[in-house]
Amino acid sequence: MAIKKGLASLQGYNKELLDAAAERNRPKADWFKWDNKTEVYMNFLQELDPDSDNYDEAQGLGVVAIEHFSVQEDFRKKRHALCTAESQGACWACDQHRNDRKAGWGPKSSLYITVAYAFSEDEKPKRGVLTRNFNSSFGQDVLAEAVDENTIVGRTYKVRKSGAGTTTAWSLKPSKTFQMDTSGLEAYDLENTVLREIAVDQQPAFYGYAQDGGEIGVSVAPTESTQEKPPAANDEW
Repeated sequence: MAIKKGLASLQGYNKELLDAAAERNRPKADWFKWDNKTEVYMNFLQELDPDSDNYDEAQGLGVVAIEHFSVQEDFRKKRHALCTAESQGACWACDQHRNDRKAGWGPKSSLYITVAYAFSEDEKPKRGVLTRNFNSSFGQDVLAEAVDENTIVGRTYKVRKSGAGTTTAWSLKPSKTFQMDTSGLEAYDLENTVLREIAVDQQPAFYGYAQDGGEIGVSVAPTESTQEKPPAANDEW
């Protein structure tokens, strides 16, 4: 409605404006992207545990987030947010999953970690957030490396991608010949750049659906200005 009357309406509208401004001003992160390559040199800029040998409080930690992804086929409309079943005692996406377990609303475990990467030894390293299904072979390799070596920071790995589509796999091996210079590259604050928790009553609209689960169209679809989206990574999910 174009006219707002009464304190309750005005306060609600003011909150909408403040929330929109906060979203616009939210820090953004760059994502790791393959750029049509199949091999990359990579350094992790964050550990997975504060007791790891090379943990740096200023760099923070990589995280595994339990998330839901909207199920629209159009990737431009897809959004992702943290599961709120524990933090808020309810989760709209979990309710959708219970109503239809084949619809695609089930929770997913996503690894998020800041990396430095270069596609050749003479290329200047870029910084980006890597996201990958934690249950994928790559996610498990990263975990195993962190457990076995008590660190994943300070060494250069060669990561290879093979396969296509849902059979794509990434392999992780320490490089024997190349050590990347990552000096000056700071890790992203993941919780304030790529992760977000949405209030339960706002989740249907956030994911692009009405309260009854029906799609409400493109008016609430995400854009680059409303949500940082990870690169398409529907393999090994």
